[in-house]
Amino acid sequence: MLDNLEFNNWCRQQDLSQAGQAIIEEIRSSNPSRRVTGARKNVCGSYPSRKMGCTIQFESRKLRVYEAFVLACQTHEPPFKPPSRITFCQAIKKRSSPERLAIWTLEELYSAFCEWAYSVYDQRLHPALGNSPHDAIPNY
Repeated sequence: MLDNLEFNNWCRQQDLSQAGQAIIEEIRSSNPSRRVTGARKNVCGSYPSRKMGCTIQFESRKLRVYEAFVLACQTHEPPFKPPSRITFCQAIKKRSSPERLAIWTLEELYSAFCEWAYSVYDQRLHPALGNSPHDAIPNY
């Protein structure tokens, strides 16, 4: 997270007005407007961020959970405090047994996710493969 000096420099680089800067400062300093909730086909969670000094909450319907893990691995900011292992499963239900949950470190989860993503990506042929860029884009 940017400190005040870095934030002011960033605002100058973005050429923000004073009103815009005031709105962003208010958002940065205020508490979340609501707690995240899990619903049908929705994943929610939280992790303590050492960098921001507070607990970060997230909710997503798609791959935002994986994105949070991948970004945490790439920025060398561990999103989880000790213990160093995390518990991950596709769907946690009341009848789930702890023995069936997969327990991985962030590095293992990241590498498994990359292997899965590349295997899925490599097995699908893109419809524009072999076409010229002009032929691949439909005319509107």
